[in-house]
Amino acid sequence: MLSPFKVVLVKPAKYGVDGWLEQYWRGFMPNGGLPLLRSLTPANCAGRDIAVSVIDEYVRTDTKYLDTIREADLLALVSAQSNQFQRACDIAAWAKERGVKLLVVGGPHVMTCDTSMLEGNGISFACAEAEAVWPTILHDAIVHGELQQLYGTEQRWMKELPTTVIIPPSSDEMRRYVMPMLGIEPARGCNRLCTFCSVPEVKGARLRQEPVSATIDSLRAAKRAGVKVVMFLSDNFNQIRETKDTAGAKTLLRAMIDADIDLPYFIQADAKIIEDPELLDLLRRSGCFQIFFGFESPDPVILKRVQKNQNFERSNHAIPVDYKELIRIVEREYRMTVHASNMIGFLEQDRNGILTHIEWLCTLNPSDSSWYVVSPVPGTPDYEYFLKHGYIVDSNLDHLDTFTPVLRHPSLSSQELIELRCEGYRRHYSGRKMWNDCFHSDTRFDSVVERMGVVYELFCRWMAFRRQHPMAGGVWRVRRQHVSQFLPFRRKVFDYEYFPLPNNRDVPATDKGLARRIVVRPPQDIRFAEAPSLPKFVTTS
Repeated sequence: MLSPFKVVLVKPAKYGVDGWLEQYWRGFMPNGGLPLLRSLTPANCAGRDIAVSVIDEYVRTDTKYLDTIREADLLALVSAQSNQFQRACDIAAWAKERGVKLLVVGGPHVMTCDTSMLEGNGISFACAEAEAVWPTILHDAIVHGELQQLYGTEQRWMKELPTTVIIPPSSDEMRRYVMPMLGIEPARGCNRLCTFCSVPEVKGARLRQEPVSATIDSLRAAKRAGVKVVMFLSDNFNQIRETKDTAGAKTLLRAMIDADIDLPYFIQADAKIIEDPELLDLLRRSGCFQIFFGFESPDPVILKRVQKNQNFERSNHAIPVDYKELIRIVEREYRMTVHASNMIGFLEQDRNGILTHIEWLCTLNPSDSSWYVVSPVPGTPDYEYFLKHGYIVDSNLDHLDTFTPVLRHPSLSSQELIELRCEGYRRHYSGRKMWNDCFHSDTRFDSVVERMGVVYELFCRWMAFRRQHPMAGGVWRVRRQHVSQFLPFRRKVFDYEYFPLPNNRDVPATDKGLARRIVVRPPQDIRFAEAPSLPKFVTTS
């Protein structure tokens, strides 16, 4: 009798600017790709039993998991973003040198970026959604004992999402995070045109909803497994509208209420949600405690250039969103907290412009905020534009993480941008704000989850003091593996020390109906002391 076929799913971490792998004693938010791949993996394929191991590198602070990787029959590096791609390939190269023969790398980077310079080395790449290619990969591995070089080149996105009930992580896996949390994606895709965002390139520009029954079954399974918080991974929850093909967000929320799910959760939405009081009421009644909004910038010139048009769409008039009103409605009327995402370092901004942005956000005073540095995400229209015109001055993929400045700015150095990013956290999470949130707020403390908000505020202050980003991955970083330990394997297998910045991958012809069409508007009146240049590599490792 054949032994079970060992499938090992790994979510790769990333190397920090110091070269050390970013791993943490406790993680914040678990990756959504790992439980999805695990749930898509059958117990048996072609008469062969399958044993699945799941590894999130961010929270595996020992190195024992490398033994599990070494024993894999099939090793899949899951959901690798561009800043995690070199690490994903390092693991694959390391495993290949130790005898693992079936290796595949997938995720946003491979889906949206050209990998031709890395192909032909015994490591496969999956260029499409997991549901579209994973069954074929498993069949090829078990039946044929070999993999194709590329999967999904003819179709990146499925026309409709299949019914997939998410298998929640084990209790041992969940203990590795600050709070037992699970990501569930009731709908996928985004039809917005933001030029800096990769979601339409990764998940398609047409929103597709899975059956409501599948989402409810996933939530029930999560609750039974001990999950305490759910994050809905859909990028614009309020855009999940009822059509002849989709049930819509309101139908899902009513089903959650009827099923008595009673699990706290948070969503992402755009500002137009405040025009739908029925949806806001259903969200709060069904357990939503926070809504994440992409404020990005108070400057309408910047927002229009990056085509963040939803921040100007209210009642079909091209007027800026009243953020103060948005916060009042969400936090005061519906008792959910607002998490405002902000971007600094746009080429039009100088130091005073960024400080004005910070003061604007502090005046609005949402419950939570996060601050990111403008960074071109490979696969996006902005990345293609900045790469073509030589604005990218740090070509180490590890650094394309929205925490590290990689663009040449006309008036601000990288260190100044990092300091201003930390200033955003320091000023918003002031001592006065934390005191008020602890003792005078009427929007907090409805649950244990919401009490964690004050702990998060303290953590953001501490990380800003240390000049680190609070959303990097977790609490208490552990340094166990350095990029220098894996560069020999990278060189041997791929013949590169650091991968060159790739071009964007073309969308397959069959997917044109699900792809967006954008013309990037260049920054206006940008003056450099000298022409931008693109050095071969800039790395601190």
